[in-house]
Amino acid sequence: MTDDLKKPNWAEVITAIATGVAALSTIVAAVAAILIPFAIEDAAKTTRTAQTVNEVTRVIDDLVDKKIQQDRLNNKDTQGKEAKSSDYINDPTNKVRGFVFRTLIEYDYICSGVNLGIFREDVIKKIRGDALSNTWQEYAEFIADRRKLPSGKNAWNECDSVINRINKQ
Repeated sequence: MTDDLKKPNWAEVITAIATGVAALSTIVAAVAAILIPFAIEDAAKTTRTAQTVNEVTRVIDDLVDKKIQQDRLNNKDTQGKEAKSSDYINDPTNKVRGFVFRTLIEYDYICSGVNLGIFREDVIKKIRGDALSNTWQEYAEFIADRRKLPSGKNAWNECDSVINRINKQ
């Protein structure tokens, strides 16, 4: 009888190992079930951000090209401060206000998406961060003047916080 106590019961050992493996497999499957949707959502958010920024970039590039053409027709240095001044932009004879407005609105659209958690800020920073910051610097006077109006007090304000965070990173 003492020999029986020394011999392992292989059926019980195998059953115990199988139970442990099954429990571990259940835990791994549960963790995967929890984490996989987050990974899928993150990938979808990255793709959605890149696609939207690509579309917005096309629109902005077209608007900038049109403004440059109009600046040239107005005999303005397209890179000079005068072509970015509030007085110049607001003068209806110059025909550039719409181009500037729409450019700022396009940027505000993607900034709103960042602030709402729809778009990824790091992707925006990599693709358009410099252009966004530069645009806000170039048109700072126009933006400030627009915000002085009762109808414009919140004009393009979504980008302020995004630009501040991008510039701090």
